[in-house]
Amino acid sequence: MPENIIFNTESNLTGEKISIEWRDLVGKRIPDIAWKQVHIVSNFNGKVVLVYLEKLGLYHLPGGHVELGEDVEMTLRRELSEETSGIAIEWEPIGYQIRTDSKGNVDNQLRVYAKVSNIQPQTIDIDGSLVPAKLVDIDEMNKELGWENPIGERIHSLIKSKYIVSETSTSDLRNEVAQLLSKVKPLLDKHGDVNFIGSYEWGTMYDRDVDIELWLNPDGIKPAQRSIVNDLINLDNVYEIKTRDLISFNTDAKNGRNLKCILIMLKMFNEDGHLWNFDICLFDKTDENNNALPFSREVLKKIQDMSDQQRQAVIDIKKATTTAGLYLKGRSSVDIYLRVVEDGVLTGDEYMPYALRLADESAPVAPKKRKKS
Repeated sequence: MPENIIFNTESNLTGEKISIEWRDLVGKRIPDIAWKQVHIVSNFNGKVVLVYLEKLGLYHLPGGHVELGEDVEMTLRRELSEETSGIAIEWEPIGYQIRTDSKGNVDNQLRVYAKVSNIQPQTIDIDGSLVPAKLVDIDEMNKELGWENPIGERIHSLIKSKYIVSETSTSDLRNEVAQLLSKVKPLLDKHGDVNFIGSYEWGTMYDRDVDIELWLNPDGIKPAQRSIVNDLINLDNVYEIKTRDLISFNTDAKNGRNLKCILIMLKMFNEDGHLWNFDICLFDKTDENNNALPFSREVLKKIQDMSDQQRQAVIDIKKATTTAGLYLKGRSSVDIYLRVVEDGVLTGDEYMPYALRLADESAPVAPKKRKKS
């Protein structure tokens, strides 16, 4: 099937004739164009998430209009939260459609795939309306959405394999990312001392994230940041690069340890179209009190020395909390390591009380109502 499809149809809202052109984006950078809408084909435990839009009287994908000041990732995360209470664990573009109405007005509408957690049966939307959700098989998605057309078939063909339940082991993920690291690491080696940390280093990989430390002389950090970004942007399959000038918070008050770094956030596609996230922290190597991780020295040593049983427990607990809709990106991972090495937690069932407490602590304050665009 071709990557570009032109399909003439009628609007299911107004009945007017419209033209839709589809373009694939799997494994490609999202174009820098004006986006009208972003909609998410979600994967929640192997099922597609649909939400019921009362004003339209039909089920639809979560998503909506891109608001002023938002990029597409901000939009998809906001819409997913508002309409399902869901959290995107990882995401990647599928493609986009260029919709032209009978008056010649053109809208660019992005479609993304996202592995999600914390989907609720119903949610109160930002405008106060109740939004029910339901889960359907990927093979039933187009029928449920009224997408039984060439574009719906194309979207289905691009993402169906992602809904086949299979176990991706830590070694599988390490092998998958090896080709990308073979390009990234030599660029970093030119500037300082590279050290891998987190799940990649500790044998507990569960998602497509890699954390990297780069230790530099203090007077070389800012120039290195600019040089690294310039080098990375020229690599093939780079989707996005963002930077944060300074991240700093106390990680070990007793011993005066602090995490303080300049951050480069790199997203790259691998050969199979999977989107990988690399957080590259640039550290001052002369600062002896700089701790690269949110753990004390003692806890970090225990994590580095985990037994095979403990490593597998971390992975199993991540899977269990994701299945239960309780996995919170970043916060859950840190807490799981602490519970395994400090409290001896080894199963998902044992960890569930901690997961529920963390979810309660992280629950957002109800936003003020606003008119939904």
